Amino acid sequence: MVRTRAQICILLFAAAVCPNGRTAAQQPSSADSREHTNASKCDLPAVLAQAGVRANELVTNIQQFTAQERIEFRMLNGLGNQYDSGSDDFDYTAVLVRQARGYTVEENRNPVAGSRPFPIATHDLGLPEIALMFLPEFQTNYEMTCSRAVMRNERLTWMINLRQRKDRPDTTASFTDKNGIVYPAPLKGHAWIARDSGEVVHLELVLMNPILPVNIQSWSLSIDYAPVHFKSRNIDVWLPQSAEVYRESRTGRTFTSHKFSDFRLFSVDVNVEPNSPPSK
Repeated sequence: MVRTRAQICILLFAAAVCPNGRTAAQQPSSADSREHTNASKCDLPAVLAQAGVRANELVTNIQQFTAQERIEFRMLNGLGNQYDSGSDDFDYTAVLVRQARGYTVEENRNPVAGSRPFPIATHDLGLPEIALMFLPEFQTNYEMTCSRAVMRNERLTWMINLRQRKDRPDTTASFTDKNGIVYPAPLKGHAWIARDSGEVVHLELVLMNPILPVNIQSWSLSIDYAPVHFKSRNIDVWLPQSAEVYRESRTGRTFTSHKFSDFRLFSVDVNVEPNSPPSK
């Protein structure tokens, strides 16, 4: 589903490092996840079936959209000293494309007037389709268990543990080197799925093992989702609102954050329709 280019120093959209040295995706986040003791017992098949319906709706409703994107990054050398940082605003466009083994998002970022281009913004990241791992045809690629009911982003959610199965294809993420060789990226982590709707509220994922040919020691991802209402079609679509990335190589580490706003949906006739502010 996700194809990224590893010849650059960073992959975007992942989780910041926790104080104890582990990334956020390697341990359940406690900042906004409060256990809910009054929730009923988790019915995992029912939870995944509902999440599958929502993922199919996302494919149906979102083929192409635009947004405003704010990118901030920090780069540290092997000694932990920061040697570069920056931030800027971009006009962001994403087009969802079906591939033989999944989905990819063709992305484009153009600096807004007065901004300066920088390399971080030139690479396809595939953030919008990450949640499509819950499509029914892809769910079986993962071992999934239901951990518990927790409050996340002011919503009651089921916290789902997931891990790429060794006997199933890695379709969610891959890294491509400068020669075009693709390396599958097995992932594990946690998903917070809304109990009442099956929407993915939050995702935290981490790479299960280093991918040395593309100089990746570790990589992790954290995404917050929220509903966006598109008036002309009268639909609510859960889209990424913010994301963070952490990437570690042999020579250093990179932290990148992304924030999205002002979503606009392209209809079939390629007219652009504005949306309301994200719902809370």
